[in-house]
This record gives sequence, C-alpha cells and structure tokens, in this order.
Amino acid sequence: MADRLQQALLEQIIASFEKKSDAVEELSSLLNLGKDSIYRRLRGDTILTPEEISLLAGTFGISIDNLVFQGADSVIFNMSNGSGKINSFQDFFDDLNANVQGFALLKDVFMYHSTSEVPLFYYFFFPELLEFKLYVWGKHIWDFDYLSNQPFQKNLIPIDLIRTNTLILQNWLRMESAEMWSTNLFDNILNQIEFHAAIGGFEDFSDALALCDALSRMSDHFYEMAE
Repeated sequence: MADRLQQALLEQIIASFEKKSDAVEELSSLLNLGKDSIYRRLRGDTILTPEEISLLAGTFGISIDNLVFQGADSVIFNMSNGSGKINSFQDFFDDLNANVQGFALLKDVFMYHSTSEVPLFYYFFFPELLEFKLYVWGKHIWDFDYLSNQPFQKNLIPIDLIRTNTLILQNWLRMESAEMWSTNLFDNILNQIEFHAAIGGFEDFSDALALCDALSRMSDHFYEMAE
C-alpha cells in the first residue's frame, strides 16, 4: 500500500512539471535531500515517511483520499472552507460571482443547496433584505471597522453595488437545482431583525418594520413558486 501511494503521489507531482529534472530539483529542495535520494524514492527503493507524504501533498495540493480510495465506493470532493478574508462588500460580490459564473459554464451542471435559512440567492430579488444581510455579515462576521458602531440605515451600502451584480442572479437562475429548505426558513433573519431592533441597531425603527414587510412579500413569492 505504501508503495502504491508513493508511486501515485510522485507521478502526479512529476506530471505537473514540464521536465522530470525540474521536478527532481524542486523535490530535492523541498525535502532537503540530494538528487540521488530523490531518485531512490521515485524508483521505490526508499519509502517516503508520513511527514514527507504530508509535506508533498500539502505543497502540491494533492488529495491523499483520492489516491487511497481510487475505485472504492467513496465520494471525494473539494470545497471552499469560507476562510478567505472579506475586506469589502465588493470582495464578497466578486468571489460569489466568480463561483456562480464558473458553475454556470459547466456542462449539465446541477446544484444541490441545503440550508437552514433563506437561500442566499433569493435575497437578490429583494434588495432591502440583501442590504440588511450584508450589513449583518459586515458588522458581525467580517468585522468591518466602520460598521462597529454604525446602526443600520437605508443606502448604507451603495444600491449601485447591489444592482450591478444582477449577473450573479442571472447565472444562478440558469442552473438546474434542488433546494432542501428548513421549516424554520425565516427564523435566522427574523432573529437578526429583532436583535438589532432591541439594541437600537436601526437608525430609523421603521426600517425594521419595512424589512418584515419585505419578508412577507418574499413569503408570497415562495408561495407562488410552489404553486
């Protein structure tokens, strides 16, 4: 098993270089070994240590699971862990647009979306709700300094920024999808509205009521979709 894993790992690494000699040079530098030692590992005369396997897989972005479970009844996939730093609302839109646009270009793509709250893309139909969600994320998740003591108010986030990203919605609408919704679909955003209303987090309290009205319209929209 160790031989097969080592062979599969090194073959993928070698294939990523135009010349084998370049790969050997890089491996030699990375593992701090002489070229003779690298060739012994390429031939299988010397077995890679677990630490070396981990270092190589991490450096070259190779999944050990894919190498071990080839042909097995296992599903291997990659995902974003969402740890990328969001420094502005434009960063959020740029990242989301790049992902959705990439999905839309795939042949016969089908999206499965499981969520405990309103799926993100539906907020694009209701800009006032999208603006509030962006405010909540910016203030409490992305830690935008300028929002730390800033109550929510209309047009806090430039409406043009939201309108110019309608391509995200268009690309999403083109994709076939299945969504698994929770019966508590509205709880999260309702709790967020209630929380900010309770702590004086609205510049104008009527904006909290306007958001509830928008949620009511969204509920009607969902009803018509289901019908």
